[in-house]
Amino acid sequence: MSLRDPILGGGTRVDGEDGAVMVIALAFLTVVGLLAVVVLSMAWTGSNTLAVYRQDRVLRYNAEAALQTTVLRLATNPLMGTVDRPDLTTDTRDCPMDFALQQDPGGTAPIPPTFTSGSFLKVTCAPTSAANATGPWGGSGASGYYDTVSQTQSPRDVTITITCTSPPSTKAKDPVTCGSAGTSQVIAKARVRFEIDYSLTDKQRWAVVPKVVTWDVRR
Repeated sequence: MSLRDPILGGGTRVDGEDGAVMVIALAFLTVVGLLAVVVLSMAWTGSNTLAVYRQDRVLRYNAEAALQTTVLRLATNPLMGTVDRPDLTTDTRDCPMDFALQQDPGGTAPIPPTFTSGSFLKVTCAPTSAANATGPWGGSGASGYYDTVSQTQSPRDVTITITCTSPPSTKAKDPVTCGSAGTSQVIAKARVRFEIDYSLTDKQRWAVVPKVVTWDVRR
């Protein structure tokens, strides 16, 4: 029996196998189309995931640098991070700083910036809160307490906080701005105790030996 039987008028009758081939072809195209959609979706998701990873890496690197810089500032400025003293102003005791964000320039093949130009992390520090005056500092009072009788400074216990203040982002891959406007997010926090350096002659400013109590870099 032939695949095609002659019919009146000189035409041919289409065999059932032709219809089956068409169905198979349509099914194949459908599968290929679905696979293409899946591949494109995975590529888009991977691209967004990479952008988030790069943001996290840049923030962590800069937060670590900001913490280390602040510890050095506190070590060389023994009146920072202390409790109220009649001979000190608030500006003397506080340590606000805007830490400029550093990121990979990209070399010969520029990488799209993760953060906008001019972005910075905000650094603040303050005496560590304690449940009672004898908590982390002993019975002498609080961070950097100044004893007017002996005219000596007690150890300092300082909490450093690093934040990124940014407006809401519409797309995951858009450069993020860390600045002054928007919502603040804590990027890192550390608690550092500054012990007494008994080799110093100025007993009012001798709590300068850093000892890290906690060090937490996160998003």
